Order: sequence, then structure tokens, then C-alpha cells
Amino acid sequence: MKFKATKDMVVKIVSTCVILLFIFLAYLSICDILNANQTSIILINIAVVVFLLATLLVCFIYSPLYYQFESDAIIVKRSVKDLRIYFTEISEVLALQRSDLTGTIRTFGVGGLFGYFGKFRNKKYGKMNWYASQSKNYLLLILKNGEKIIITPDDLNLLNLLKDKINQ
Repeated sequence: MKFKATKDMVVKIVSTCVILLFIFLAYLSICDILNANQTSIILINIAVVVFLLATLLVCFIYSPLYYQFESDAIIVKRSVKDLRIYFTEISEVLALQRSDLTGTIRTFGVGGLFGYFGKFRNKKYGKMNWYASQSKNYLLLILKNGEKIIITPDDLNLLNLLKDKINQ
């Protein structure tokens, strides 16, 4: 069963602004390349363009697209490298409120460009891996190995399905 992971307004605005900024910066770099007469200036500007494109590409391909509920696992679907979390690995599922995540910081993650994903930390829950597309409908999956994962499906019915599966 497929559960949508709609991007919220913040993600849409941040993504649009970053893309426009990167296009502008790439344009400036390409203009410098065309007008440059030194190899070092050309190489630096090529590196800038490659870095900007790589940043957008990596953020896009690792952002969560949707969640797939299967008979043995919940899958975070991404453009590449889906994340499969087997129900037998999950010890608990909690629905969190935004207030539960007050003070959360990104330690190595993305906070708005195509979603909220990567490594985050919070005083109450500690280290967490986020695979979120919006800043609501937070589900915290606590795995038996202590790992904590945040997902944000549009439909909170996923919470009940997950609880039913892990309680079998």
C-alpha cells in the first residue's frame, strides 16, 4: 500500500529559492568561463557549476518520495537506494507533535531542500534519521537496535497499520 509524502509549503519555497539561486550562480560562473582568459579562473568556475549541480542532484535523489507498506516492511521510496525497515526490527511506533521536536538540530542533514532528511538530534529523543517531506504527521519508529527514524506520511492511518504489524 502506498502512502503519499507530499512536500509542505516550506519545502516548496526553500527548494524553489535554492534552485533559482543556484541557476543564477551557475549563470554567473558560466559567464566568467566565457570571458576568462586564464585557465585557473575557468577551472574554478567549472568546479562551482559542478558543485551546484551535484548538490541539487544528491538532495533530490535522496529525498523521500513516498512510503510503501508491504507485508514484511515499510519502505521509504527514494529515487535511488530505498530504505527497507522490516517490521521485526521495529520495537515501537509513536506519533509525535511538532512540540516534541522543539530544539531539534541537523547534525548532517537537509532541512528543506526537497524535504527534511539525514541525521538530526533532539534532547528528548537523541539521534534520529529523518526521511520526512513535511513538518507535520511525524511518526517515530524506534528500532530494536536503538535507532530512531522519523517519517511523515500524509495519511496517519500508517500509524495503526505499523502498530498492528509490530504487535503480531
